[in-house]
Amino acid sequence: LKWARSAMKPLVAILYMTVFCVVSPIGVGVGMALTDPSQEGEMVTNALIVLQGLATGSLLYVVFFEILEKERQKSVPGVLQVLSMTLGFIFMVLLGLAEVRSERNEEIQVELL
Repeated sequence: LKWARSAMKPLVAILYMTVFCVVSPIGVGVGMALTDPSQEGEMVTNALIVLQGLATGSLLYVVFFEILEKERQKSVPGVLQVLSMTLGFIFMVLLGLAEVRSERNEEIQVELL
């Protein structure tokens, strides 16, 4: 929507969207190749760590500099915004911990069989 309202040429906008649409599946393919259980090794592990770090940094940038900046400009009290954001992050951490615990329980059950 921003591109439609900006002075960007339609051809450039289409080029950006095309590159995004092509690069996303390539990234998924690289991630799948690196997490293939048959290819365990130090090189694969290091590459996976670097790629996960880049993905995390990109996500944090988008959250803090794009989404939260727009939310801060709303006419909601700052304390309520900070409280809501903190509760949201705590909830997401708890969901992640629950997933790890669930996976660990599944691994234990498989080992017992």
